[in-house]
Amino acid sequence: MWPNWWPGLLHVKEIKKSEGNNKNILRRYTWQSKLPYTVITDIKNTAMRQYAERIEGVISGELEGSGIWKISQNGNICTVQYLMTVAPTKWWMKITAPIARPLYKWNHHIIMRWGAEGLAAYLDVELVCFKEMI
Repeated sequence: MWPNWWPGLLHVKEIKKSEGNNKNILRRYTWQSKLPYTVITDIKNTAMRQYAERIEGVISGELEGSGIWKISQNGNICTVQYLMTVAPTKWWMKITAPIARPLYKWNHHIIMRWGAEGLAAYLDVELVCFKEMI
């Protein structure tokens, strides 16, 4: 479903289904943005509160680390916040990271913005604000 509205997310494949509590779902994501490379990551849900108010996951593959996504609503405004802490595992990204880190962050920002814009369009709502927490 996500690739239908999220430009840059080329493919999602479910590797492991939920154990009934929305935990331990494992999906493989293939991403591409403005830069001429793809990144393939596996994200395993490690915690999900009822109504998806908070989702936590472990990221592995060509990036490794963790992510937290918080979803809240205040009146007609829905807020989605995310915090991802990742490091590259591809040899060329590790070598170039000290110099190219700003470019990698820029690329990530574009993908996240495309996701926000795509989700707003999919839900037929206005995207009021997009800020990346760094």
